[in-house]
Amino acid sequence: MKIKFFFFIFFLSVILSLPVVGQNYPDGYTEALEAFQRKDYNASLESVRSYFDPASKSYEFRMLAASNYMNLGNYETAITHLSYCRTENPLRAEPLLLTAVALRKSGNLYGAAREIIQGINRYPQNVQFRIEMARVYFLLSKFPEARAQLDVALKLHPNHLHAMYLDGLIFIKQGRYEEAEFRLKNVLGMKSLSVSLLPPLHNNLGLVLERLGEISLKSSDRDNAVLRFKESEDHYKKALSYNSEHPVYRRNLARVSLHL
Repeated sequence: MKIKFFFFIFFLSVILSLPVVGQNYPDGYTEALEAFQRKDYNASLESVRSYFDPASKSYEFRMLAASNYMNLGNYETAITHLSYCRTENPLRAEPLLLTAVALRKSGNLYGAAREIIQGINRYPQNVQFRIEMARVYFLLSKFPEARAQLDVALKLHPNHLHAMYLDGLIFIKQGRYEEAEFRLKNVLGMKSLSVSLLPPLHNNLGLVLERLGEISLKSSDRDNAVLRFKESEDHYKKALSYNSEHPVYRRNLARVSLHL
């Protein structure tokens, strides 16, 4: 069986957050950021345009505009805004990191890697650059190199959720399903787990357990295989509980149910 799973990536939460009470922000920034966090990216951009003065060199508005454009798939415009941020704020890590993410999401993996290497050299204690480098290596199918970056990330930030999750995906790609199960179940039990990560996490766990069930069948261990298939079915059902029409989740559930 060919395993299909979702590589689910988070990055904007690292860059953008709700304004802190007592800090000074440009007029209209809170309104634009709240629209962004509702995932109403066009409305957020309209707010940015209403208040942003290009001559003001507003770092906050530039970063928010870039993040909106990225979510709309307009990576070129996002990178243009980020280049202004980098020129005007050369000591800040976030514009460099977000540029790397934009390049990765646009498919320019080697361009992303060049930016990340700059970030690692400038900010060796910044765990996000290590995780982003691991994501690029993952997409290039360079799994030992990806894990080496995650090892550094986890030394800098033990039990980092996204590092552990990506480590689990690498185990899947390497066919190391028991290790993948262990890692992904650890992620599932973390208090900091985002609700938006739960559907693909349950789906990936379902795939891992389904594969372990098939391995048990080949070893003539029918009882263990059934236990694995039932647990796999439970995870597929949980994934579907968040999106009942998702075609991959539905297909996976139908397939594992044939074993029961």
